[in-house]
Amino acid sequence: MLSHLYNGCVSIVRIHKRSSGDILPESTNIINYGFDEGSHTIMFSFSLHDDSISIQIRDEGRAFDPLMVPEPNVNQPVEQRKIGGLGIHLVKKLMDSVSYERKNNENIVTLRKSFI
Repeated sequence: MLSHLYNGCVSIVRIHKRSSGDILPESTNIINYGFDEGSHTIMFSFSLHDDSISIQIRDEGRAFDPLMVPEPNVNQPVEQRKIGGLGIHLVKKLMDSVSYERKNNENIVTLRKSFI
């Protein structure tokens, strides 16, 4: 289930662990590593500002701070790289700001991208 996206609204996504849908790399990480089997709710809220958009992702999965993941060595040949970490790396590079907090047993990741 994914509701329509409007400024300031919350979209609630109910996802089963075997779901193949992908909204952001963070959602893949939440689905694959944040929960055991079963269905879980991931909440996305989108806010439009005069000069930017903010996306907040909330889940009750295992505590995980994506900002603590070491930067991958993108200069290393692909065959020699560890699997994983590129989605988080790309999000951190593409967004103007990424923040994380753990509050009330929820992971809260906030992404912000300027239009300018």
